[in-house]
Amino acid sequence: MRLPGFYNHKYAKPHYVRVEHRSDAIYTPEHFPQASAEERAARSASAPRGSSAVVSQSERDFAYAIRALRRAIAKHRSGEKSDLAAYAGLTVRKAADSIAVEGEPIER
Repeated sequence: MRLPGFYNHKYAKPHYVRVEHRSDAIYTPEHFPQASAEERAARSASAPRGSSAVVSQSERDFAYAIRALRRAIAKHRSGEKSDLAAYAGLTVRKAADSIAVEGEPIER
């Protein structure tokens, strides 16, 4: 979320943020699609343990990167290790732990 009246410096050329009123309509919850009980249950099941929050795009991207790295390591070491999945998982876990913030392991 960008604050109106400030510049967004995310890109090379700063962009001034302002509020634009494009409609006088007032939207209520009824204007938005409702998730069925099954969809809500599926989202809760995919949330991290101990959390009822929906998994963010960043978390999905991180999970994708971890899976891709494990596959790449397993392919690279094919024929060299007896349990490629365990070896790749351990290697990725050690790498994640080595870049942890303030000594706390990265959530997997």
